[in-house]
Amino acid sequence: MNKRKILAIVIPGIIIIIILVMALIFILPLNNGSSCPRDPIEFTEVAWVELDQEQGSTWSIPVFDGTNIVASCETKWNITLRKYDSDLNPIADPVEVINNSDAGNQWLADHKHIFQNNYHYILFAAWNDSLIYGNGSLYLVQLDTDFNRINFTTVAYDDPPVNDMLLVGDGTYVHAGKFFPDDPPAIHRIRKYDTNLNWIANYSEGIGDTSHVNGGSTLYHDGIFYMVAPYRIGPGVTGLYYMIKYNSEWEALEEPKMILNDTGNLGLINGLSIWNSEFIIHYCYGPNEANPVARAVYDCNWNLIQNQTVYGGDNHAPHTIIVNNTMYLGYTNETSYFKGCLAKFNLSIAL
Repeated sequence: MNKRKILAIVIPGIIIIIILVMALIFILPLNNGSSCPRDPIEFTEVAWVELDQEQGSTWSIPVFDGTNIVASCETKWNITLRKYDSDLNPIADPVEVINNSDAGNQWLADHKHIFQNNYHYILFAAWNDSLIYGNGSLYLVQLDTDFNRINFTTVAYDDPPVNDMLLVGDGTYVHAGKFFPDDPPAIHRIRKYDTNLNWIANYSEGIGDTSHVNGGSTLYHDGIFYMVAPYRIGPGVTGLYYMIKYNSEWEALEEPKMILNDTGNLGLINGLSIWNSEFIIHYCYGPNEANPVARAVYDCNWNLIQNQTVYGGDNHAPHTIIVNNTMYLGYTNETSYFKGCLAKFNLSIAL
């Protein structure tokens, strides 16, 4: 067989192989059936409510208790819970579950709220008017589905003042963290508890290359803690968001990944969810203390798919929970006065 005939056979074969390889690299990852889809999500708002002032005015945090949506809200004197049906109609009166006597008769400053294994867990900070960032004390409460108190523990007492915190469940244990901005480097000191708030272990998050500031959010999924956090924080200062992956023992699995860059316009990230194998963050966008609520969607490798403004005006602390194909968003609005807000969105793949 001469060289011309050999080339006539070999070259088309090489071309076919190249085409197949290109298809594997570029076409298959875009397929909706892939394990890492890049489908834009359609968020359709179907309900929106303003929380009654008797429930509180700040930090509207929704969770799902297996039957109802439960929103926590606070004033500087107390934290309340209230049940809502799936369309955000209240089905019971607000119930006070924490008051300032639980914090040594000091004011309350921010809280986190999760629901796991048939229990509510609320982590909250104490402060007074002479210490704007709190007195450093942090407390954790366990409640049943009827809001009866089961257990109470002190996570941190009279530590360096700061009210930022971390609360996440891994399906078995509860992880409560307190942010130390001047450690240095700034870290979360995390305490791990069993279902009944018995202490299990201590960890530190944010060491070395994973250092970041407060104002982030954490999600546990398939054996991994995903944390999204700003690199710097403050009005007109924050411009970078990073994603950090940890194993179940809070050991970093890889270098932090920069996921959003917008100089001076990125505020707190309090909402982190996953749907259709895609991560969704909600954050405050703008250079001020209170800003519009925005959302960004990422594929499973944290490549940006979409980024958009959800609500204009002056807002704080958007938190989310996803129930099947529905997302509930809670946030604080202060356009005319401080008020908690809840919204319901149906989720679908954008056509």
